[in-house]
Amino acid sequence: MPPLSARDELVAHLRTLSPDALAALLDARSDLLGGAAVRDLDELADRVTHPASVSEVLTHAPTPLVQILQVLSALGAGATTDRAAELVGAQTPDARAAVEAAVDGLVDLAIVWPVAGDPGRWRVNPGVDALLVSPLGLGAPSRVLLADLTVARLQKLVGKDVRKVKADLLDAAERRFADPAQVRRVLADAPAGVFESLVDAVTRTAGPAADDDPDDDPMAYFPSYVSDPAAARRHGQAARWAADAGLAVEQETWGYGFSTVALPAEVSLALQPPGYRAPFDPEPPPVPTAAVAPVQVRGAASAALTAFLAVVVAVLESASRRPFAVLRSSGGIGARELGRVAKALKVEPVEVRFALELAAPLRLLDRVADGLTVSDAFSRWRARSLQDRAADLLLTWLQLPYEPSVDRLDDGGVRPVLLAAGSAAVVDARSATLAALAAFPDDVALVSADDVAARLAWQAPLVGDVEGRVRTVLREAERVGVVALGALAPIGRAWFTDERAWRDAVADAIPDEQRTVLFGSDLTAVVTGSPAPDVVDLLDDIGTRESHGTASTWRFTEVSLRDALDRGYGVEGMLVRLRALSDKPLPQPLEYLLRDLGRRYGRLRIGAARTVLTSDDETLVAEVAAHRSLARLGLRLVAPTVLVGSAEPAPVLAALRKAGYLPMEVDDDGEQVLRLARVPAAPDVPEEVDAELATITDEAVRALLGTHHAAGRTAELPGDAARRLLAGDAPVDTDEVAATTDRIVLAAPRITRAEARQLAHAVVHGTEVVIRYRASSGGVTLRTVSDLEVVGNSLYGYCHLRHDDRNFNLAGVLEVRAP
Repeated sequence: MPPLSARDELVAHLRTLSPDALAALLDARSDLLGGAAVRDLDELADRVTHPASVSEVLTHAPTPLVQILQVLSALGAGATTDRAAELVGAQTPDARAAVEAAVDGLVDLAIVWPVAGDPGRWRVNPGVDALLVSPLGLGAPSRVLLADLTVARLQKLVGKDVRKVKADLLDAAERRFADPAQVRRVLADAPAGVFESLVDAVTRTAGPAADDDPDDDPMAYFPSYVSDPAAARRHGQAARWAADAGLAVEQETWGYGFSTVALPAEVSLALQPPGYRAPFDPEPPPVPTAAVAPVQVRGAASAALTAFLAVVVAVLESASRRPFAVLRSSGGIGARELGRVAKALKVEPVEVRFALELAAPLRLLDRVADGLTVSDAFSRWRARSLQDRAADLLLTWLQLPYEPSVDRLDDGGVRPVLLAAGSAAVVDARSATLAALAAFPDDVALVSADDVAARLAWQAPLVGDVEGRVRTVLREAERVGVVALGALAPIGRAWFTDERAWRDAVADAIPDEQRTVLFGSDLTAVVTGSPAPDVVDLLDDIGTRESHGTASTWRFTEVSLRDALDRGYGVEGMLVRLRALSDKPLPQPLEYLLRDLGRRYGRLRIGAARTVLTSDDETLVAEVAAHRSLARLGLRLVAPTVLVGSAEPAPVLAALRKAGYLPMEVDDDGEQVLRLARVPAAPDVPEEVDAELATITDEAVRALLGTHHAAGRTAELPGDAARRLLAGDAPVDTDEVAATTDRIVLAAPRITRAEARQLAHAVVHGTEVVIRYRASSGGVTLRTVSDLEVVGNSLYGYCHLRHDDRNFNLAGVLEVRAP
């Protein structure tokens, strides 16, 4: 009986599983149920072995599973639990149990399964080879190197004793390479220098010893023939001998490699010294901690969140008064504009960036002709409670697929604001970092971010740049009050419970809005906590903001109060409104300044003549007419109380104010011209509109992050799917899906019927799907597409790679899978 293929072995293995075991596999690898419902175990096997699905599950696999998988992959046809335990040096019962647990974990995920007829050996999922191209750094396994060889070349490799059937020849070749004793017997007859040359190559590429410092020798990781021409010649001769002796596979290459001969990983493993041990770390690295008082954590987190909310509101208020300039080339906000806003608000540029990156998904920003301003929703959002606003911002940050505080691109260039590229890995890193902190009691704090990064790298070793992402997560989490003093704050802990508990934690962390102002004799006004919006509007109108955060400060000056008078405020009105904000009398300097300005303001009135100045005070008019610094305005006396100027009203106003006067601008009817600068008031809206705004993050975040399409998940639960598949019951497609599948099969010859059905499901149900596509130019790309329609031999839809509608020739579709 010929040996079964890896796929056929997998199907047979799946049939032996209980409904609960198969349901556990489908639950652990949820992408297997994506898109169209799985028809049968054969189709399930295709999905299980797809490289994208294997990559998805291994990216989240912990270090022990990945390390044992590397060992089993390098062992090839000789992969057994005993050999794996031997290679990692598992000599104690506990170490052996750890190896067995790792193997069991791989079996549960269908990353390995028993070889048919030989349950002691393990077959590695073929999809692994696309991810672990050189297990243990030893090169590709023989199953990869042999796959494209012809029957004739395979028979030359294994001899004529094996039946001339490719499956039998492949099995014999793989077993030959996986037998270390056979490899050593052949090497015993090698000419002088061959063994040493091969050992030099494979021991170096497998990595230097643990006590070697590669910084001392930059070539430590490379074979000697890389830098030594003589060694290169010796290696070429050794590799040729190995190929002739059946220990290596001759490759067809078009690159610049030193040889077209490749040693399989199994042979490289046999050439390792007797003391060689593959790495195995079954226990996670420790995370040193220190004691911390929970009350201090709560206080620091509350202060951080309060300050963060104040900055976000201040940034958006600034955008409402003066739109932010955007870059013509990209439409984002550049470093110069970011710096201008930060300087005006007296905050750091990163705080402005963070605020804008969170405001955009909440639909609080809008583009206008001259830049970026707030949207109509901002005034309504600003009128909501502090707790609701804080919850919106926190929920947005927790779900955001990019790092809002990062200002650099991968190539080191500056990243404009609002132009970040999303990645699910960012959300995973954020969740994993917070989950790691949640595992500690609330009276325990981290000592170093490096320790958390090391723990997370152990939990997911195939994720790149863990250290950088962990540092960013912790830095941002501290800014928004989710982490404080090295510990997870109550808001962060509640995130792992339920929504009601989380919103309660947010409400507890944010104090109520403050309507009481502390006025100082130094002409300042201080509000501790978060001031109410109407208090902010009043103080912004008549004062100059000096600080934001847990306490906001404004300063009153002659200029700020004069501007308030220009906006239509009266002195008595301002005094009444300011007194209402304090439980103490206003400081005398503030009242004196206001009343003095009130007496002086408006004694001169300016209208268009070009400019006409009028005043009831004849002496004052004469003084202005004779003022030397105002001569350039061309003012001339036409009556004891009237001056006429040749300049426009605006420069006359500016010049008079610079000279120390307090003129009032009036219109043609003598009425004061008002200059308004406050944030527009929230309009009266029906309750149903306000209720819609209350759920803004739930919909707006999904829409702006491009996840408004369903991920294509089937409605079938893992348990139901497992029972159906084991019973052999195929799902019934709708007539529309069946008809669309038939049309795609005729027009797309390079994909299987199962893939055509997956594509038809996306077309009919309006979900996303991933295609590998070869364009007419010959280039091959992987694209996520949605909103699809099949017209003739073409597929029309939205391409997420190009951010535009595209037309795809179905004949160029090479692969289809669920996202």
